[in-house]
Amino acid sequence: MTLRSIRLALALSALTTLTAPAAPAAPAAQMSPSRIVALKGATVLTVTNGTIQNGTIVLRDGKIAALGGSDTAIPAGADTIDVSGRFVSPGIIDCHSHIAADSINEGGTTVSSMTGIEDVFDPTDINIQRDLAGGLTVANVLHGSANPIGGKNAVIKLRWGKTRASDFLFEGALPGIKFALGENPKDLRQFGQTGPRRYPITRPGVEFVIRDAFTRAKTYQREWQEYDRRHKAGEDVLQPRRDLQLEPLVEILEGKRLVHAHAYRADEILMLIRLAEQMGFKIATFQHVLEGYKVADEIAAHGAGASSFSDWWAYKIEAEDAIPYSPALMTRRGVLVSVNSDSAEHARRLNTEAAKAIHWGGLSEDEALALVTINPAKQLRIDNRVGSLQVGKDADVVVWTHHPLSTYAIADRVYIDGTLYYDRSAEERRITDLGKEKSTLAAAEGQRAPTTSPQTGGEPKSGSADDAPPLAAGGSASHGKVSPQRPSAAKADRQGTDDVPGLGGVQQTPATGTGAVVAITNARIHPISQPTIERGTIVIRGRLIEALGANLAVPADAQIIDAKGADVYPGFIDARTTMGLSEPGPRGFDDVAEMLEINASTKAQVAYQWDSDAIPVARSNGITTVAVVPTGGLLGGQVAVMNLDGWSWEEAAIKPVAGVTFQFPTVGRPSGFGPNPNPDANRKYEDLKKERDARVARVEDVIARAKAREEHPGHPGLGADVALARGLPPRRRLSRSG
Repeated sequence: MTLRSIRLALALSALTTLTAPAAPAAPAAQMSPSRIVALKGATVLTVTNGTIQNGTIVLRDGKIAALGGSDTAIPAGADTIDVSGRFVSPGIIDCHSHIAADSINEGGTTVSSMTGIEDVFDPTDINIQRDLAGGLTVANVLHGSANPIGGKNAVIKLRWGKTRASDFLFEGALPGIKFALGENPKDLRQFGQTGPRRYPITRPGVEFVIRDAFTRAKTYQREWQEYDRRHKAGEDVLQPRRDLQLEPLVEILEGKRLVHAHAYRADEILMLIRLAEQMGFKIATFQHVLEGYKVADEIAAHGAGASSFSDWWAYKIEAEDAIPYSPALMTRRGVLVSVNSDSAEHARRLNTEAAKAIHWGGLSEDEALALVTINPAKQLRIDNRVGSLQVGKDADVVVWTHHPLSTYAIADRVYIDGTLYYDRSAEERRITDLGKEKSTLAAAEGQRAPTTSPQTGGEPKSGSADDAPPLAAGGSASHGKVSPQRPSAAKADRQGTDDVPGLGGVQQTPATGTGAVVAITNARIHPISQPTIERGTIVIRGRLIEALGANLAVPADAQIIDAKGADVYPGFIDARTTMGLSEPGPRGFDDVAEMLEINASTKAQVAYQWDSDAIPVARSNGITTVAVVPTGGLLGGQVAVMNLDGWSWEEAAIKPVAGVTFQFPTVGRPSGFGPNPNPDANRKYEDLKKERDARVARVEDVIARAKAREEHPGHPGLGADVALARGLPPRRRLSRSG
């Protein structure tokens, strides 16, 4: 062969080595033909049933066959591995991942439920191997957050080296789908979108898209139910036309598909809970859920889980109220909490992310480890198979150099279904072999061989993970050292959260004349509806005025406020404001104006941010009640009358719907700023007036059709399509894209 041929052959060999998946063939080959593996001598962390010192775990035919102490019987012919000084745990589970997904967003439609991650899953993504090396064995691969209703997810096992997407799927896992709230689905410009903006552009618009989709899905469900009934009765009926967009939503309604909802702010979390309850389905998990600690009781009551970050914040305006205590606070309020990655790189250290909850919130070691094992398994409804070490469960097992909550912990061996998919020693040998091959190639090209090489296996080097002492049972994972177990910062009940600002200490006052009593005395009282009362007293019990007047007897249990020299007025009412929909300061993140001409179905209430920075400023100036007015188009949306107090928009609501805003159109576009401030300046008045009159007529037509529909509900010629509320023409079923 010529030198050129030799170089080409070596180059092709190197290319194959570097690009092909690092298949687990070599580690798997070390297993005995009986497919029995026994790991003995380790500290076994079962997660749900305590810790076993000097334990033994037997893996047989993909399952955990035996688990116990040093006296546990090991079957004859088993491949017995001494892991003394090591720790054994269940495989790490990531409830929010985008690993190995070549494309995760479908930006062309607001409801992309017909798409699925399985169709774009890449088995050769090197991140699978890297995350496997971090102890990750199961991942919930989700669609992106560009759409209010996104695509179908894929729950996978990280079987690195398999060649087909179907080989990675977790058999029997309940299917799911991605929803998204907040800034992402209402502003695709952050994803590089150019040209016209896509509906919706506000949180009320996002709420409407989801509500509209499920309204159509329920109609579609009834059509098929009626067809099935008549078909079984022997009638010759035409099968309804299939709608691939609505079928996954029907599965949600029937409890056959889980909802995983991207959400940040508390108001939108509460919105989706109430919408789901109205439509008759459940939210399985709220993803990210950074303000979940504010509505933890509502999440727990709904039965949803929270799959959160440990300490991510300050990366976008929505994350301004993120706190590292959130996972622990939600746990203490009865929410099933997990910690996720949302990042292939982050997924390599989910054990460390879980450990942070010991410091930020005082969770125990078992509670912290549960955040990345049994809890996400429960959220994905696969806890009967994985998430803890228990006889009969899948043999998804990780051997660690140190306690997995230690910063020194490194995964030594990772088994999935009893097969060794990652072996650190074998991986180090593979890296060494690649280094030698690289040197051979460099020598063939006449280049100097590399002066450095990766650390190989063998005796541990000074400062390596093997140097650190093992973490003693019951100790706290902190820099690899053993420290006494810190006491839990809160009990499983409400005790311990009442002193946390913004959670347990807030007591919801009933909307009746019961509760704490306050008496304001010696004040000049201006009731407005009657004459001024000099040196009067006003008694407030709970949320109601119980009495006011001169010479009133003050209740014995009242807190007395002497207002001598002061005047008392009713709280001021701002009858038109965007408070709660637009935050002072940042531009481009408000929820005030939707983009369509007719937005009558959008609700200001569901996007009212009750902890807006504008609210305490308004209260300090005497404003206690506001009418929150959405704008945009001709019909801007539903007005909500809100009290400037309350821990949620439900508590703050005085009148959720007080009307619909109408922006009467002008003749021509108003003057403004920019290079072309008045584009209609040279047009004829008659033409401009004709356009204005046509827009007014459109509103009149919508109102007339709505009245007709109310008088004749269900009539096919009266715009039964709920899109009428948005002013859109009737659509054919197969063309509905939300």
